[in-house]
Amino acid sequence: MPAKRAHRQLAIGKQLRHQSGRPRKGQYTPSQGLTVDLEESVDSSLLGGLIVRVGDRKYDGSVRHKVRVLRSIFDERARQHIYQTRAEDAATA
Repeated sequence: MPAKRAHRQLAIGKQLRHQSGRPRKGQYTPSQGLTVDLEESVDSSLLGGLIVRVGDRKYDGSVRHKVRVLRSIFDERARQHIYQTRAEDAATA
């Protein structure tokens, strides 16, 4: 039975060294039982982390994405705090 093949796209901020332990194109991965075709690209806009595309899914582990997530959490908590403070002020008035 032929080995299954999987295509992955990896975007990184700078070129990785080959000693980094990352999968290389055509490397057999026994735990998944497939051969990985890895297409690397360097995206200089990435400050850190990486973005992996597997089929139509995107796994964003970039610093930019993490900052956006934190910013949205902080914004939501600030809005909740403002509404709560206004409600408490209205109740005491």
